[in-house]
Amino acid sequence: MKVRLQPNNVYFKKHENKIKVFIHDPNSNKTVKKALKFFWGKDYSIQTDTNFWNEEKRCFREYSDKKGKCPIKSAQTDNSRLTSLYARIANILENAECYTPEDLYTAYNAALGICAKASTSKQTLLDYAIYYRNLWESGEITKYQSGNFVIYDKLIHKLQGTFKGEIMPWANKAKKFASMPIESINNETFSDWCKFIAANRLGYRDSVNAFRATVYYYQRKEKGNKSFRFTHSVLEDQPKAEMKKGYETFTEEQLTMLFNFDVSLIFPKMTKAIKELYIDTCILMYGLYSRPVDTLSIKIEDIQKDRTNKSFIWKYCPKKKENYDFKKVADRNYGVPISNVCLTIIKKYTKGRKSGYLLPFKMNEEEKEWKKRKIQVNHTACKIGKFLQEIAKYHQWDIRPSMYSLRHTAITHLLKQKENIETVAVFAKTSMKQIELTYMSKEDVATSINANKAFYGIAINR
Repeated sequence: MKVRLQPNNVYFKKHENKIKVFIHDPNSNKTVKKALKFFWGKDYSIQTDTNFWNEEKRCFREYSDKKGKCPIKSAQTDNSRLTSLYARIANILENAECYTPEDLYTAYNAALGICAKASTSKQTLLDYAIYYRNLWESGEITKYQSGNFVIYDKLIHKLQGTFKGEIMPWANKAKKFASMPIESINNETFSDWCKFIAANRLGYRDSVNAFRATVYYYQRKEKGNKSFRFTHSVLEDQPKAEMKKGYETFTEEQLTMLFNFDVSLIFPKMTKAIKELYIDTCILMYGLYSRPVDTLSIKIEDIQKDRTNKSFIWKYCPKKKENYDFKKVADRNYGVPISNVCLTIIKKYTKGRKSGYLLPFKMNEEEKEWKKRKIQVNHTACKIGKFLQEIAKYHQWDIRPSMYSLRHTAITHLLKQKENIETVAVFAKTSMKQIELTYMSKEDVATSINANKAFYGIAINR
């Protein structure tokens, strides 16, 4: 009687100066080697020198020295990808009857959607989620150059029952959904998924939306059922803590404490320069009323003199509006005046440079296509958000701020100064009904506001 392949029959090993997948066939007692590109594709490869491979632990060492003082930058990323690949293979072996390495290859290809269209009806939810994620990642599905494929990565990990490569306590419950034939998923299944995600606090909104979108795409593209809908309301199971209730704002006193915060008091392992960069980024975001993605992507060449040639403006198009069908380019590229506080920070990081990204984040070292950059921008914004939350925790503020809280606070403060709401909308590059009918020139409207108003009452001693 043949024995099925088990996850422990698969492992990574160094062979001819390359890391390969080794599959031990318990029926023939032979071991087969397979290149990683079979699983990852030609566009992906190991970045870490294989001399740092730890044969005993079957992963890369994360430090090049024994004292742990010289980190290998790419090791953590490569290890994470190997862990994710192993979890994917393990899940396939647990849900498909594979007796030989060839069976595993076939099942893996099927999970990626490489199999023929005719067989899609036999695919499980996990199979199709991987296929759908790959369509997003390859660019075959686009929506304003979105990086949405990331939420499908997270959906796949949840279906596999893993978090950062580790099997979670709720894994078995998740795998019941993963192994369901996608064609049989109905409203009751969706309701069960919502309840499962809410009960285990697994990031309700993204998990529910990704699940729903995957099934909708299958029904519409594979089955031609464009009227397919889940009637179960996602609000019914949404945890109260995740209910959308608007962005929290800082008081002027809290902003003063934030902008003058002694960065040595938190995150001792983080360099002082990075922590100061985080604070400076927050000041820029507040002072320019801008969105996180635009603040993190400020370019030096977009800092220009205004029409009077006496003051500086930031002339840019918000990333979220790049693909809007505007009648005039001026509608999206008009300049926003720069306050004295913000100009000081801009000069600090310019240092004679005339072009390129202003802020010295690692992601800003080189230009990348938006699909890749979006992931890095979101990651950086989350890190700054956690930094803000640590400061709030230190001061025992009753708020849990994100980076976006700074923009919301800036707009709120400007409105409290009784500025016209439409004027504020133009200054902050947000939308207002009939804004085009109200103003002839948004450039003039934006520059009509005193840029230094944002910092009235907020002392910055840095």
